[in-house]
Amino acid sequence: MTIPLPAVGLPLPGALRGRHRWRFFQAGGLRQVRLHRGEDFARLAELPQELWTILGCPVQGVRFDARTLALLDADQDGRIRIPELLAGVQWACDRLRDPAALLDGAPRLALASLAENPEGQALQALARRILADLGQPEAGALSLEEVSLREALLARTPFNGDGIITPEAAGTPELKQLIGEIIAVCGSANDRSGAPGIGREHLDRFFGEARAHVAWLDQGRPADVQPLGGATAAACAAVQAVRAKIDDYFTRCRLAAFDPRAAAPLNRGEGDYGA
Repeated sequence: MTIPLPAVGLPLPGALRGRHRWRFFQAGGLRQVRLHRGEDFARLAELPQELWTILGCPVQGVRFDARTLALLDADQDGRIRIPELLAGVQWACDRLRDPAALLDGAPRLALASLAENPEGQALQALARRILADLGQPEAGALSLEEVSLREALLARTPFNGDGIITPEAAGTPELKQLIGEIIAVCGSANDRSGAPGIGREHLDRFFGEARAHVAWLDQGRPADVQPLGGATAAACAAVQAVRAKIDDYFTRCRLAAFDPRAAAPLNRGEGDYGA
């Protein structure tokens, strides 16, 4: 059973006199601010920190939506502090017609409660798109569960906004083959669905290395690099095929020249050289 605590008029610190009128209540010998109006949220940044009950809280062990806590923890240090909480409150107030909607505790957010400014209208357009994708284009409210469901559906679409393109998202067999080859050469990154794909860094690396390879091949085209013209490559391959035996022959010649006594054991039969 919850016993309502009456608001009491306590002396205000000098810093608060003449500004927003806050309401306080006394609990356990501690004076606390009562947030009971939309304006309280809109003016929360004006409340001196010495009047805050706590200055921070961990993101773990709190009975609250874990993803929302992670978003509030802007520096990802595992704790939510006053500036981060104020940033979240300000974000919400900027997008609501009346910040009092934060006090409703309704499971669904009415689209009519969103502000007419660009931020609120952008959020309303997104909400209507989510509802349309869920088959509820005429609905006037949106819940967190519906947003999560839309996110799961989005993850399974070929172009889900994560910047990763999978082979299955390719429009042609040639493009699918190219994406597969890029993955084979440069690796991959998982998209929202968990499937491997490529991002901008993979494309840049692949085509950068391809251009470098083409430039390296072009260096071998001038006449001074190919003395036999079009036959240079075939001649080079022929030399490479017998290079080991040629090197062996001249090595034996140098050994025999160094010590004539080595000529006999080094001068193997013709049949041995043909082996």
